[in-house]
Amino acid sequence: MKSSFQKKLFLKSSIIIISMVLIFLIFFSNYVYREISKTSRNNLNELAAKTGNELTLLFDDMDKISLYVSTNPDIIRAFHDTRMREVSNQELSMSIYNIITSITVPNSSSRFRINLFNDKRNFISTGIPYSKSMVNDKLSSEDYLQWYQSLPIIHSNSNITPLSSDTWNSKPTQFISLYREIFDSIVIDLPTGIVEIQCPSKFIEQIMVLDVPNVDSYLYAADGTAIYGTSDKIPALAGLPFDRKGSPPDLTPSYTIADNHVYSAVRLENGWFLLLAQHQNQVFQIVFRLCVSVLLISVCILLICLAVLFKIMKNTTEPLRQLTASVNMITLNSPYLNVDTSQYSNELAGLTMAFDEMMKRLKNSMEENVKAKAYEARANMIALQSQVNPHFICNILTIIKAMSREQDTEKIGQICDYLARMLRYISAYDQEGVPMREEINDAETYLNLMKIRYEGLFDYDLYINSKLDIDAFRVPKLFLQPLLENSFQHGFKKVVPPWHLKIACTIKNDYYWSITVQDNGVGINDEEAEKIQKKLSEFMDNSSNTIASLKIGGMGLINTIARLKMRYPDSLTFHIRSLAEGGTLIEIGGKLDDEYFTC
Repeated sequence: MKSSFQKKLFLKSSIIIISMVLIFLIFFSNYVYREISKTSRNNLNELAAKTGNELTLLFDDMDKISLYVSTNPDIIRAFHDTRMREVSNQELSMSIYNIITSITVPNSSSRFRINLFNDKRNFISTGIPYSKSMVNDKLSSEDYLQWYQSLPIIHSNSNITPLSSDTWNSKPTQFISLYREIFDSIVIDLPTGIVEIQCPSKFIEQIMVLDVPNVDSYLYAADGTAIYGTSDKIPALAGLPFDRKGSPPDLTPSYTIADNHVYSAVRLENGWFLLLAQHQNQVFQIVFRLCVSVLLISVCILLICLAVLFKIMKNTTEPLRQLTASVNMITLNSPYLNVDTSQYSNELAGLTMAFDEMMKRLKNSMEENVKAKAYEARANMIALQSQVNPHFICNILTIIKAMSREQDTEKIGQICDYLARMLRYISAYDQEGVPMREEINDAETYLNLMKIRYEGLFDYDLYINSKLDIDAFRVPKLFLQPLLENSFQHGFKKVVPPWHLKIACTIKNDYYWSITVQDNGVGINDEEAEKIQKKLSEFMDNSSNTIASLKIGGMGLINTIARLKMRYPDSLTFHIRSLAEGGTLIEIGGKLDDEYFTC
């Protein structure tokens, strides 16, 4: 079914609007993604700079304390004395404890542990508690001097080391340690001890565990060794394109994208690297949620726009719809448009008036054409019927001739009686149809003639459904006899008797009639059946010219089907086929007309 003009117009307009909305959403999503990605990178860089600054302040505090301790004159003098003579830890502690305590409190360095020790096995500490037993064990161990000399000391400078287990306590807490040498007051550049500032890992964790969701932070040593990370899987710094050799550090973050992550890195003053990582899915999720919100709003607006558009188009095309409905209601008896054009535009009103004028002229032309077709159809029917008479008479004369050779005068008399009866039946041309009972009687007359002709070699069965009123059912005259003749001319021609015919007249579903003729003859192949259908189609396409070119007896089965087709142009069915047990079956049917039900 073709769509209406209104539907087509609405559909095309909707497609255009929806396409524009989709294009807008695509460009909008791309723009939002770029902006959010840019903002996310900037925020990540700012967060990296802030976190790096906090770590730098922490390390600066450790370095300042170590510098203050290592340059304090009293501490320098006390460690100088340890080289000149044997000094116990208690004596060393009494001489510098107040100094160390004065350093710890004002600088809020109680979060650190300050250790002072030398190669003479002297040790003093303040701040975070330590284990005396572990200290004593360490100082008295044979490998103490070896351990002391292996400490990562940078001459005349501080050095900070990654997280490691606590040397001075058995607790599992890890520390970051900063080392600085204490130099002798007399001999230049002669180290007399070491200052160790220990910072527990929890202070690193407090700085690096961020309040921002889905952002992980990692801390690396200058050589790229991982020190700390907020996630279990720490990315290798060597695989990321960052410059770790720049100098001096300025805490300016740089970012890169790798492994579906956005990374921001900061190089600290001590050469360490801080790395912040955010998965790109976080950006996608933000964009997705925003796009879904925009999409829902767009869909709502789109539905409203489409509803308004549909209403406008409906009002615009309503005159065309009314005009179409009026055209569909036009009949030959009422060929005028029943449309109020007062509210139409000038164009539609003019179109309606022009259509009315055209329908008036068309009605006159159709009435004349219908009359001509009616006359032609009646003439065709009579011409077809006239083809039957000579054809049948020729067959009967042939039978009489054969009987005369046998000198069977009694049978010739019967044949003449039957022939006279049949000639009286077919002699009236003014009738377009006859009751089915008369047609059946004529067919039985013909079959009785054949029984006389073949003397016991032929018989037939006739069945009439009791539901079929054969007095009210009217059919074209002489349509049944050619079906019977077809069996004698073709079906029985190459088959040894006895021959048998079955004729059945039935009604189906109370509205359709059916007549079947079945013989036990030679049958019909598919090629011949197709040829009959083709001849019938050619005849119906150009019936007048075909009738004009026919000779006597030139139609037979085609004649019959053609006359039935003229009476039942829309509902006639015709089938011819061979039976599996042998013989041919011809079935003709159609819909009972109103005349049948009003009789």
